[in-house]
Amino acid sequence: MSIISDIRRRLVLAFAGCALLFGCGITETPGGAASPRAAVDAYVTGLNQHDAQRLALLAPIGNDPAADIQRRLEMHGGRQIRLGNVDISSEISPKVATARLVGRGTSGHYAETLVLTRQDRRWYVALGSHPQPAKTPASTARPSG
Repeated sequence: MSIISDIRRRLVLAFAGCALLFGCGITETPGGAASPRAAVDAYVTGLNQHDAQRLALLAPIGNDPAADIQRRLEMHGGRQIRLGNVDISSEISPKVATARLVGRGTSGHYAETLVLTRQDRRWYVALGSHPQPAKTPASTARPSG
């Protein structure tokens, strides 16, 4: 094999590796899901795997979901939920949807309603709450003058 063909082969391999590395990294956002149904499926997978970190990635940006996730994991976590029916509707706004989930798990019947929100073309499960900014009390002192 000649030196030039070896260099070409290495360049092609390097380019292909960079394309894979950068292509995968840029197109996939770490949080949320691509669609309402994908958010529902990721949520149920997180419950089934008792995975608080996976569920936290589904929380809307800026929310503090820790307590809500813990509560949901205590209720439904690790129960191998299999969805039988998922009804997703969007009546309020194109950025908000309601998902009604019905299925079965190791503890029997499962039913839950989720609120889904869209931010920056990604869908999130309304987990936790968005902290309110601290308000400073209004001054009652009169200006001197």
